[in-house]
Amino acid sequence: MTTEKKKREYQTFSLTPGVFTDTTRVLTSAEQAKRRRLLAALAKSSQFLAIEKRIDTILEGIAKSVGQAIQAKYVNFWNFTPDKKGVYIRAAYGMQPQYIEHSKKDPLPLGSAWIGRAMQTGKVWATSNVQKDPRLPSSWLPAGRSETFIPIDTENVTDEQLNRLEEFAVAAEAGGKPLHAIVSTDGDSDRPLVTAVLPAAEAKPGGRRVRFLPGDLLGLVVAEYLSADAAAVPISANDAVERRMRERGVLLQKTKIGSPYVISGIDELRSAGTYARIVGWEANGGFLTGSDIALAKAKLAALPTRDSTLPILANLFAAASQGITLSALWDRLPARFGRAGLIDNFPAAVSLVILAKLIPAGDAIELEFDGAQQVSDRSRADATPTPLAAGPAEDWRQLKATLSSFFTPALGFDDIVRINVLDGVRIYFNNGDVAHIRPSGNAPQLRIYANSDSQARADQIVELGLREPDGILRQLGRAFTQGAVATL
Repeated sequence: MTTEKKKREYQTFSLTPGVFTDTTRVLTSAEQAKRRRLLAALAKSSQFLAIEKRIDTILEGIAKSVGQAIQAKYVNFWNFTPDKKGVYIRAAYGMQPQYIEHSKKDPLPLGSAWIGRAMQTGKVWATSNVQKDPRLPSSWLPAGRSETFIPIDTENVTDEQLNRLEEFAVAAEAGGKPLHAIVSTDGDSDRPLVTAVLPAAEAKPGGRRVRFLPGDLLGLVVAEYLSADAAAVPISANDAVERRMRERGVLLQKTKIGSPYVISGIDELRSAGTYARIVGWEANGGFLTGSDIALAKAKLAALPTRDSTLPILANLFAAASQGITLSALWDRLPARFGRAGLIDNFPAAVSLVILAKLIPAGDAIELEFDGAQQVSDRSRADATPTPLAAGPAEDWRQLKATLSSFFTPALGFDDIVRINVLDGVRIYFNNGDVAHIRPSGNAPQLRIYANSDSQARADQIVELGLREPDGILRQLGRAFTQGAVATL
């Protein structure tokens, strides 16, 4: 009997000519760059093997070099427990220390997967089958299982998605297990979705029984539950946040839009050294803690990275501790309603011209106008507003006049009382309306955000901004690129 050995195939490539080649073709520039990174990672890994003696240090170095080479968010080396029935993180790149330490204290059983977040004060939830695992509480109701990924944009929850959640609630109730809430997260679990389920008797005729609370208001509940004394929040957040924080005497640091700016705001509050319970959150509900916060039975460690589990649990615990439903808890928030919209394919150059025309020179970020035409600088949340000098004050009065020619009484807008130019142009009106114009940071889009005392008015403000062909955003673009200010 004869046997034929399987031929082994190898790929070779060389660094010497500066271009990678393999046995069949010339690699693309992207492939070449990727292989250069991998070679650099291998070279660095070999250095760790040559000079280090501690295995943990070697693994940490390799994890970091490989993670950076392949541009991965996380790289983990896992180790078996002594009984070979579980695993824990031995070394990692990109992981929070709390996760690593928790995995060592409470290893993950083999054949299971994490559900939720490994909290420092609780056990890891692990299962390989959320439909049938007998270890899960009987109160857990599986619903809507899908073999494909279903994305959830927590800043754009659709009527179709809410209708589907309501179907889950009605089905559970029919099975004798009425629900109080339905919660979920986005794909990478750093943005929460929380909905309250109303009893049939409390729902309005023909109304929906599932109530969704936007992330900026969800974060407000968390801040109150944690008794925060300082918070960093993007300027685009619903102004109910500003109103409630002012009522509670909590310092509110407004930031540009995006988690790096919120983290920077938290760092600034922490460096002041005068605040003990520092938090931050984004309009999508992702929550951050900038300091250790003592709770009734444990300490919540600082986690200055976006998290979805804390806002979910804090809202549920806040309602339960007061003996009220989730919807009743939310009814206690300031009655402010929001809406946002955008014009797609809006030339970025035109957006930049609009901002250039609407933002006066100088360092002032937020200005307030009183009835006597005095202009006060209130850019710092922790300082008393101060009158602006005559020259800059006149520039801001001119800006107010320009904006008033677009946001007119005929469209329902009142006198402008405050303007903020931290990230775009945010306009506060005497009747409580808010309109905020801002170009997208990574797409040719011009956005408008609105807050008002009613959902109908917030919706109307956005409609007035986006209307084609003569909405406020289009008017601004034409006026400033043609060199004339038009009055609506």
